[in-house]
Amino acid sequence: MNIYNPQGSVILAVVPSDDSTRVRRIRSENYVLMNYSLPEYIEIPVGSYTDYRGQRYTLWRPEDFTKQGSRIWNYAVKFGSSQEYLKTQKYKLLSAIPYELKFVITAKPSVLIQILVDNLNVNDSGWEVGEVIEATEKVLSFNYDWCYDALQRIADEFNTEWEIVGKTVHLRKVERFKDNPVPLKYGKGNGLLPGIERKVKNDKSPVTVLYVQGGERNINFADYGSKTLRLPSNQTLQYEGRTYLTDEHGMFITRADRPLTVHNEDGYDASHIYPSRVGEVTDVVVMEAEKEDEVDVYDIIDSTIPDDLDFNDCQIPGEKATIIFQSGVLTGREFDIEQTKDALTGYVHAERRFRLVPLEEYGSTYPNANAKPAIGNKYAVFHISLPQAYVCDNISRTGASWDMFREAVRYMYENEDERFSISGDMSALFAKSRWEEIGTRIVPGGYVSFSDDDFQQEPVLIRITGITEYINNPHNPRLELSNVPVAGGLGTSLGKLEAGEVITRAAQKESNRYAKRSFDAALELGDALERKFKNFSEGISPIYVRAMQGLFGDAMSQVEFVNQKIDPVARVDHPFYYDQATRVFSTPAGILRHQTLGISDMAPSHSADEYHYWDMNSFASYPVEEDGGLWLYARCSKTDQTGVFMLGGDDLDSDETYYYFVLGRLSPELNGERSFVPLFSFTEILPGMIITSVMRDALARLIIDLANARITAKDGAEIIGKIIFSAGSSGYDNIVDKPDISGAIDTASQNLFTYIDGAFADGIIDETEALNIQLYLNVLAAEKANLDAAYTVLYDNPLLTGAPKTNLYNAKNSLDAYYVNIVSYINTSIADGKITAAEKAGVDSR
Repeated sequence: MNIYNPQGSVILAVVPSDDSTRVRRIRSENYVLMNYSLPEYIEIPVGSYTDYRGQRYTLWRPEDFTKQGSRIWNYAVKFGSSQEYLKTQKYKLLSAIPYELKFVITAKPSVLIQILVDNLNVNDSGWEVGEVIEATEKVLSFNYDWCYDALQRIADEFNTEWEIVGKTVHLRKVERFKDNPVPLKYGKGNGLLPGIERKVKNDKSPVTVLYVQGGERNINFADYGSKTLRLPSNQTLQYEGRTYLTDEHGMFITRADRPLTVHNEDGYDASHIYPSRVGEVTDVVVMEAEKEDEVDVYDIIDSTIPDDLDFNDCQIPGEKATIIFQSGVLTGREFDIEQTKDALTGYVHAERRFRLVPLEEYGSTYPNANAKPAIGNKYAVFHISLPQAYVCDNISRTGASWDMFREAVRYMYENEDERFSISGDMSALFAKSRWEEIGTRIVPGGYVSFSDDDFQQEPVLIRITGITEYINNPHNPRLELSNVPVAGGLGTSLGKLEAGEVITRAAQKESNRYAKRSFDAALELGDALERKFKNFSEGISPIYVRAMQGLFGDAMSQVEFVNQKIDPVARVDHPFYYDQATRVFSTPAGILRHQTLGISDMAPSHSADEYHYWDMNSFASYPVEEDGGLWLYARCSKTDQTGVFMLGGDDLDSDETYYYFVLGRLSPELNGERSFVPLFSFTEILPGMIITSVMRDALARLIIDLANARITAKDGAEIIGKIIFSAGSSGYDNIVDKPDISGAIDTASQNLFTYIDGAFADGIIDETEALNIQLYLNVLAAEKANLDAAYTVLYDNPLLTGAPKTNLYNAKNSLDAYYVNIVSYINTSIADGKITAAEKAGVDSR
């Protein structure tokens, strides 16, 4: 084989040893490992390449070698395919200058792959977007990701696979020759040699009933009757020769072409799917600023908007309509559409024209001369209620419900059969005799028709997910077969966790539930309370107050947020946000319950159906321009269970149609900031006791959330004193000055096993055994933390490749599963103090 330098000249012609291989796996390796020996040292420059079976492989990292003597040099040179280039480039948002490496984006797969290709073409050329699956937008975050890791995560998020052919990037399941599979089975002349191995991939039962829940965006609960998107009711869909059916309520999917004999449930999160329309900019109108302190205003026109889609009719009360660009330099950026409390003034249907409210971000105003909409850019409108055709049209089988149906069916198809893998060596004699017939079909993604006279009499279609072929004996490849979609590895999961930090920071940047409170803000609130609540007398200002009880709160504001109406958990943490930059106040959807309305009798507790409930839509205000403060109301119907949030003045009071419950106060702008303070529920002060929901300091550095039993310390706040960590506590490893217990771990483990043996021997856990078993679990957690750290170091070592790396990865997954299960069994036992047969068997087997 010839090795060429980057300029194309032959450096070396070598004879590879018999252990030289080419390895190809779906969503993973594609490389040639060339082993050879020379009597001298010859440097192979990075960027050199070799050609093997019509594909070019490049040296991306320096060669490995072993010097056995001055005349014996053993080389191991790994040449990678073009996909290795993705490990050298960062996934960046190129629409901003400087580029953004930490960002959140809402986009379809095609947009995300286009961003990837654009990044690859910055320092190289010829990269193209290939076949990309059709799917609805998802919110993804990226945090200094390599392009390779970003591609893995994109594939995971959309439950699919990727493939790079030359410099073309495909995002779809890798499948070939499904209608012409290679027949393989064990036995002479049948293709497979002895040593066939079958492994069940996981403990998950095949799915027969799939529950599906869609997104909440662009849905008006009052009209739709559900807070989330539902499947089309009583409809069928064919996919890959199978027929699927939805139930009458649009909640779940089953097979329509076979009886439901086993009820194995699963759930599919389709919260990223909601009614939407992706439009295209056909013209851009710029209205230049008349004054120096003003900014240019950009309008976009989309002449393709149908006559019957007037966005003025789509406004949801209490929500702020926005536009998110799906392509162009503004990709992922969200702009408000100009509107007042009652009308969407920023859309003129006769002209198909939107007016964008300028966005302040990173010290710049968008759009601007360098970052502005352009003809051909894609966009979507959010926080609106689109016509029924965009939600569900059973005649044309279109709309968000059908999009969700198709995506969920694809998931169910991949998960309704037993999942297993088969590995084995192909007979060289069989391959050579039929190579002209089957050679082009022995590729990753190629299908084989596998059968076995003993354990698989009925042939089953199964994909080739990995191939290891010996360069000197290419007709004797080792095949990896599986009916499981190939997923990303541990690195992808770690990248997703790190990227989650970006979403968290974005949320912190947009708002702060507990804004800083000044003395002036407190005084202003007192004046406002005097004006609003006429059922109280005016404020008093004594030197001191001496009393036995203090009760703070209004009877009509005794409300709280709960998680559901049947057997609810009270006092769900419900956030309120005010964005200082955009002046927009917002809060998510929730369920509001009144504690006293309609309840006249005194009792220790009341049943759930005695209370009044309202389903509250999410809310985003128009930009707050008022100089004074505003009240946050919950306007709740007196005839049904619907309500909306709204900001208003002092003049809103309950009438014949609605209750107006005061939830809080958004202060006037003081020193350039507004603060929001909640005013629902109550506080009672008694001798030696304070009953309330939240306590915090004036700067919101230390927040004691009594309602949710949570303490938050930030901005330098400290909790000082002796702290006792009980079993189940987390975050201990983050303490840098904790005592070193590593020397005692082994001894503690051996001693504490006796407590588990004793407890499980007699079937009863006494208090001493329970305490010591919990101590053992803490020790086990410390041991596992050390193993996890060692695993990461080993897995990331570039010297660990091939089967050993795969075995290590599988062992880690098995260990994780055992750890979770044994902890679950033990904690369940401790909870009731008794040992069931299943719990004993579960612990003994591990």
